[in-house]
Amino acid sequence: MIHYQVAPMLAAALLFESKEAFVGLSRVFTAMSLYLDSAVELPLRKACRLGSLKLLDRIWDSSEAFVDKTPTTSEASDKTFTLRKFIRTDKFYRQYQFALSMEEAVKQKSLEMVKWLSARFQGYTVPEEVGKIAVREDSRDIIEFLLEIDISSGGDAVQGDDLFVEHHAAANGHLEVLQWLDQLRRIDGTGGLLTVAANKRHIHIVRWVIERDFRNSHNANNLACCTTGAMDAPAANGHFRVVEWLHEHNAVGCTEDALIGAARKGAFEIFLILHFQCNVQWSDATQRATRMSPPSAIRLWIAARDPTFAD
Repeated sequence: MIHYQVAPMLAAALLFESKEAFVGLSRVFTAMSLYLDSAVELPLRKACRLGSLKLLDRIWDSSEAFVDKTPTTSEASDKTFTLRKFIRTDKFYRQYQFALSMEEAVKQKSLEMVKWLSARFQGYTVPEEVGKIAVREDSRDIIEFLLEIDISSGGDAVQGDDLFVEHHAAANGHLEVLQWLDQLRRIDGTGGLLTVAANKRHIHIVRWVIERDFRNSHNANNLACCTTGAMDAPAANGHFRVVEWLHEHNAVGCTEDALIGAARKGAFEIFLILHFQCNVQWSDATQRATRMSPPSAIRLWIAARDPTFAD
């Protein structure tokens, strides 16, 4: 185990070094310095917000005294209570601080801080929100680092396999990040990406996914089933332009689920495109959807054409 030496505060050093009575009493000197140093009581996430690696080092080194000690109820209630105990001894508090600290580090685009945290919290889980923030900030060095350590370090690594960075990129319209991930061979199936992008109305992402998959014969064979979901989501959310684009570019695998979604939403234009252009027929399921929804033109339209439909 590595033991860290906490550098004393300058003010404490100047005070005690001039007193002969304290010569050789390094423990007293160190304890008094820590007592006077309120900065070491900061939670790690707040230290990360300040962007100081030196401060992080100081907080961490000052908690060395609590390694291999388990906090108890009596310890938590005594006069020596300090959160620094828990940053070394309580796995739940460690995960809590690690997650929030990683979010702060990524917001600042600090790869050094991310590495610092990862080295001291081996085996803890990187939350999905970290991947979302990294994509939003276009912090590719951080994304690559998190993905790589999850592969190379095995069970002792911080766990980042649930970051879903490619889905966050698709959902937020970050085409360049998707292309970069594709170059790193970090994108396998794209059906989910297509659905996410279509639902968020990112047509440029939809176009890229379709063109990419048609260049790959294996993915192209599976594209129809993927675009079924891609059509369902925007239809259910009333995204007319996306539905229209998917149809016009013949990138559809449309089922009645899309028609039902449009009926529930009351999206008449989408309903008409799906029925007449995509040749999707309605059934009892579509009729039930219109009955369960607020009154709409779609309900009246079906009733006028289907004598079996009872409002």
